[in-house]
Amino acid sequence: MLRNYLKIALRNLRKRPGYTFINVAGLAVGLACCLMIALYVRHEVSYDAFHENADDVYRVAWFSENPQTRTPHPMALAMAQDLPVVHAGTSLTPLWGPGLTRPTYALRYEDRHFEERDILAVDSTFFEVFSFPVLQGDARAALRVPGQILFTRSAAARYFGDEDPLGKQIVVNGDTDLTVGAVLEDVPPNAHFHFDFLVSYVTLKQQNPNSAYFTWDDFGHYNYIRLAEGADPAALQAQLPAWSARYIDFQEETLRAMAEGRLGLRLQRLTAIHLHSNIRWELEPNSDATYVYAFSAAALLILLIACINFMNLATARSMERAREVGVRKAVGAERRQLIAQFLGESLLLSGVAGVAALAFTEMLLPLFNTLAGADLALMDVGGSRLILGLLGVVLGTGLVAGSYPAFYLSSFRPVQVLKGKPRAGRSEAAFRKGLVVIQFAITITLITGTLVVQRQLDYLTSRPLGFDQEQVVVLSMKDETMRERYEAVKEAIGQHPGVRSATAVSNVPGGRFNQNPIQWRGDVAAQSVAELRADHDFLRTLGVELAAGRDFSRAAPTDVGEAFLLNEAAARLFDWETPVGEEITWYDDETTRQGRVVGVMEDFHFASLHQQVGPLIVQIMPGAFNY
Repeated sequence: MLRNYLKIALRNLRKRPGYTFINVAGLAVGLACCLMIALYVRHEVSYDAFHENADDVYRVAWFSENPQTRTPHPMALAMAQDLPVVHAGTSLTPLWGPGLTRPTYALRYEDRHFEERDILAVDSTFFEVFSFPVLQGDARAALRVPGQILFTRSAAARYFGDEDPLGKQIVVNGDTDLTVGAVLEDVPPNAHFHFDFLVSYVTLKQQNPNSAYFTWDDFGHYNYIRLAEGADPAALQAQLPAWSARYIDFQEETLRAMAEGRLGLRLQRLTAIHLHSNIRWELEPNSDATYVYAFSAAALLILLIACINFMNLATARSMERAREVGVRKAVGAERRQLIAQFLGESLLLSGVAGVAALAFTEMLLPLFNTLAGADLALMDVGGSRLILGLLGVVLGTGLVAGSYPAFYLSSFRPVQVLKGKPRAGRSEAAFRKGLVVIQFAITITLITGTLVVQRQLDYLTSRPLGFDQEQVVVLSMKDETMRERYEAVKEAIGQHPGVRSATAVSNVPGGRFNQNPIQWRGDVAAQSVAELRADHDFLRTLGVELAAGRDFSRAAPTDVGEAFLLNEAAARLFDWETPVGEEITWYDDETTRQGRVVGVMEDFHFASLHQQVGPLIVQIMPGAFNY
């Protein structure tokens, strides 16, 4: 019986190749698009879930009007010591500067020289919180011993090839010898921070034991805690204001704001960071849950269009087979046999479309990965669930599309059919018209959304940034020697015929900035603004235009340390109509500086995201440059 059904189904499909191709291709393309988007969405929601205790791990961040991810280095270990609900804590710090372009570190093994960026300093408790797989050596023991460095597998392959990396000596920046103590598996793509090397704080503290960098005064580190099983994070959150006041000397105003819940320490669930955290000093650029919702909705709409198209074609063709139903009933076919025949043909079509969708997905994934900036694979971990989901969609589409001809045509009486009386009724016509209307409405919605996004992207790529980024090369000043000899280096660079101008900055414009408060006239509350240190040629080199006032001048010696440039956003923050000449106080990390505004720069934007830079202050500060 099944063989006969299959033979009839294939014969009918071959008889109408156009119908078969359109139906299979339309559904296959829709399923392939939906599957690729589902792979991307699953990748986005899976960030950091690979850690064994991911649901119990939280990052401790500081939330205020200008929240940031960084907190003092001792915090996580102190929480683990003082608070019973905290099972373990660890602190980590990327060994890079505050700008968009990270300074590199010179690493050498024998005669092989490398420039590296992705180096993390971590506590010895790092593996009590995170569960990155260890391939060789004792990683926990290595972090407790000064002078040890941990490599990832790909980094070890670059340096040592097929040699055993354990025990090998690495020289950092020409003056620090480190021993390879362990090798880790490469960090998965779906982690909110990545690294190639780990160095213990034990090593850094041995080199500089009295550094303020490791005290409660320095908000420059990333702290993570792992809660005990069954612990309530909300209850712990409520304890943090009083607990943190034991270690940090907050001002009375800050303490009141913390008691009212307006600012203070906040716990961020590890698995929620990638989609739900976009505050200052993120370890890496995060995504946004809105994008996941938008992509999910698009995938469902595309799938709905494909299914409607499949169902509409099946319904439109069903009346052509009414005479076949009459003949088969006349020779003794039962209704259940006709139902099985029609449903089987529909399932066969949708099954072929499902197989074609898998083939399309496999072929198009490399291109999709390039567009999405991801590394997705059809059969990676969890891919089997998507395949099962695809199978469910295929079966559901086949059953729904085949249900109308199966149950409607099989109910015809042979005499009426053979006399040619059955006709498509109003209900069938209305049903098909409704499907077409829905299909076109969804299509118009998707096309409109695509055009809007395309215009936004065109705007981002064509809008002036407010500073020149073309023909500008950023060089990192990695050590004190370069900073001390900056003027000589700048002069040598300027002698090259291809160099028109050179400048030095503490941060790359358009990247990350440190932030400190400034105050004016003494009777107004201080406001936090981004800070940038630069030399006299900053505006000229980057082509930043002045909206008012003048540039820094070598003819005015007092400009060094006493003159400030503000951008228009900072002028608006203080509601200044004519800020030039105003006196301000700048509360730097190390000291308080007083001076006057000599000029107002036009606003500029982030080079990568075209997001406007907020209030910004620029001061001449020789010797404090990174780039």
